[in-house]
Amino acid sequence: MNKYHDQYTPSMTGTVDNKAFFIQDQMQFGDWGFTPGVRFSKHSEYGNKTTGSGVLSYKFNDMTNMYVSYKEFFRAPYMYELYNPFYGSEKLNPEEGETKEIGLNTRIDDKTTFSAHYFRTESDNLIGFNSANWKYYNAGAETIKGWDVQLTKAFDEHFSATAAYTHTYIPATSAAVNPNRNGYIPKGQYDLTFNYDDTKFNGSLNIKGIVDRPGSKSNEAQVLDTYKSVWTANIALNYKPVKGMNVFFKLNNLFDRMYTDMTYDMRNPGGVGWYSQPGRNFVAGVEYTF
Repeated sequence: MNKYHDQYTPSMTGTVDNKAFFIQDQMQFGDWGFTPGVRFSKHSEYGNKTTGSGVLSYKFNDMTNMYVSYKEFFRAPYMYELYNPFYGSEKLNPEEGETKEIGLNTRIDDKTTFSAHYFRTESDNLIGFNSANWKYYNAGAETIKGWDVQLTKAFDEHFSATAAYTHTYIPATSAAVNPNRNGYIPKGQYDLTFNYDDTKFNGSLNIKGIVDRPGSKSNEAQVLDTYKSVWTANIALNYKPVKGMNVFFKLNNLFDRMYTDMTYDMRNPGGVGWYSQPGRNFVAGVEYTF
């Protein structure tokens, strides 16, 4: 990659050459399964790096299985983080770390499944953005802990529903900031999906809740509660009147909520630092395959 540019920077100096080789093997020993893997990376700016991974699984019976996994990672800084003339820093070190995970999957009955997972990620040389001098920098070590649960129920041959919750926690780096990267990553996310599937018609309703995202500790009192926790809903419908034809309709942000998935200032909806998601919107169309 060279001469990288974006809408704000017509051309950046600097060239990056990155090669990687990955190999893994899936092995089965009766009820036990093991998948080892290794990745070799060769980066023009950061040299050679070898990372490993392994997943060990066990099948208790036809209804239940569990697994544990260990995976190392290596991320060299992006060209934007290195060479942008305003925000970049060529002194950045690559992010390195490991993720450990354990999970359980079970079928409660013929129509109900349940899964649960726990993970812990530890990283060094985390790359962050320093708002004091507007430069990317290595923010140090970070630990992310999280878990999720998911329940799926089929009520009949056409109608099913899935409920899920994900919890994420990143310890605060000091008393002056909130957990979860100073409150910009939500601690909780709810997902509720209803599905209907027939020969010619299928549709889904998805309801998502992002909760406990207060923003920076210094500005938290100025952030409205309606932006700290946001619920949205989307609808998707498909109808196939004849073979090869699909008539579709999607309605997004049903409740017309003001919200953002990316921001560095929770106080100012729609303003500087707040990248709004679209309001209520829809798309309809026809697809034909022949």
